[in-house]
Amino acid sequence: MPAFPPSRRKHSFATRLSTYIVSMASVVFIVIFIICGIFTTRIVKNEAVNHAKSELNSVVYQLTDILHQVEIATLNMEHAVRQELDNPDNLIKITEYIVSSNPYIMGSTVAFRPNYFADKGEKFSPYSYRDTEGKVHRTNLGTDEYDYHNHPWYT
Repeated sequence: MPAFPPSRRKHSFATRLSTYIVSMASVVFIVIFIICGIFTTRIVKNEAVNHAKSELNSVVYQLTDILHQVEIATLNMEHAVRQELDNPDNLIKITEYIVSSNPYIMGSTVAFRPNYFADKGEKFSPYSYRDTEGKVHRTNLGTDEYDYHNHPWYT
């Protein structure tokens, strides 16, 4: 019988069986890892979506609360302005109070039609605002430089 070169020798049954088992186990592990990866990706994606929805709902509730506070402040301001229409000097105090008492309101004004208060001039609009440091300032919004009667928010 001729001798086979070392590369052509037949492997024993145990070696072939071991190679077959290791190959099959590798294929099974690769399939399991792929399936785990797919399911893990889905789970992570679903958790991310659920977390984003939860965060969005939280922000919506916070904004709703802020808008509600601003709405109440505005309604209170309307009532106070109606009571002080005979005393225009107190209107600037009302706008200042609205800004200083509500951190969500950056500015407040009461804009009157031209010459509503003849002694206050054609453009009387008491205005209070908060600067970047949080200090409240008050002024008259109606000036020659800022003719509020011609701005869309007024008209």
